[in-house]
Amino acid sequence: MDTEARSECTSSEGISPMEAVYGMGIKYLLNMPIAAMMMTSFCTYQKSCNNENGVEQGEANHMTKEVFAKPCVGAIIKKVVGNEPYILLQTRQKEDGNETNGMFEIPAGKIREYEDVFSALRREVWEETGLKITKIYGEDSSVCTQIGDVTTISFTPYCVTQNLSGAYSIILNTFLCEAEGDLTESTNETEQVHWEKVSEIKRLLEEHPEKIFFMHINALKKFLKV
Repeated sequence: MDTEARSECTSSEGISPMEAVYGMGIKYLLNMPIAAMMMTSFCTYQKSCNNENGVEQGEANHMTKEVFAKPCVGAIIKKVVGNEPYILLQTRQKEDGNETNGMFEIPAGKIREYEDVFSALRREVWEETGLKITKIYGEDSSVCTQIGDVTTISFTPYCVTQNLSGAYSIILNTFLCEAEGDLTESTNETEQVHWEKVSEIKRLLEEHPEKIFFMHINALKKFLKV
């Protein structure tokens, strides 16, 4: 480039446009707060890592989406015939039960949105067994509060069990109950609803706990002192 042509690309101060832009960039960085510089660097690094791994930012956010545990209720229902104690059991047969189908379980199920925990327990027991709950131990000591249009309830189950791995995540509130009525033979979720001797349940807990649905083992052990 000749001297005349070069002069057209140079400012009156002897600085080319490219040098001026570069100088402005340096000046901007020098005046940028430290926190902003760190955030800019982090965002650039995160985007670079995501792109290197073939993951777009939207996909990365989706991968970290939170999944929450489901609240459930269960009932240990006991009766005595003569001097022989029994507990109500059924065979698990859920549509999505997979490998848990065929296990012994107590009546239990999920709590619907805004459903009173005790109403949920009565509903699940009736749906799965045909029995009507006449007493839920701990219901009388529950506390209900209403402020405006918000209603809350506090209660103390007999046993609370949470699974920390495997299957889907649930938190089971188990209550001791009394019930009456005639047992149904089976439903779309259960089979072989029956009264089982406590002595046989103790034997299963000690020798074959894998035959009992895992969410009920701790509550039954606590109740039967196994």
